Amino acid sequence: MSHPTQITGGCLCGSVRYTISFNDPQWPPATSNCQCTQCRKWTTTLVSHALLLELSQVHSLTDSPTYTEFQSSDIAARSFCSKCGGGLAWKSEKMMPGKIILFTGTIDEEWIMGKRKEGKETETGKEVEWEGGYGEVLCKPQVSLFWEKAIKGITDFDMGQKKCLQEE
Repeated sequence: MSHPTQITGGCLCGSVRYTISFNDPQWPPATSNCQCTQCRKWTTTLVSHALLLELSQVHSLTDSPTYTEFQSSDIAARSFCSKCGGGLAWKSEKMMPGKIILFTGTIDEEWIMGKRKEGKETETGKEVEWEGGYGEVLCKPQVSLFWEKAIKGITDFDMGQKKCLQEE
């Protein structure tokens, strides 16, 4: 599968920026979604989506003076931009040394959606076609965490992912 060697992303205001590097063994990246209470509150969504990466793959994330870490539990920290409040990542040296979980929504749109095809809007003017992009790889979870907290008929959709309970 062809893949980018690097993708970029950042917070809502653009103060915190990062680059993720991929070599062949690191593509496709491990993907997951989570329905735990902390991820729901942190991302303000019912289901968060994320990439599991080696810390060595992520460059410049902590370079901005607005990059801030919050110790969200005794074993993990969550990072965000102190200017716009945008959540960025989760990491736990205790549980996953050398790794970081980066929220997929922070990846730049061009890498998820691709480029907008101009002139392809339908008569309503609302439907848009895109070409390129890696959304199917970056955003489809391989694992769904805290499946016991799935909301029946709302967040319990089956995308072919492994479903894990908290204990797993």
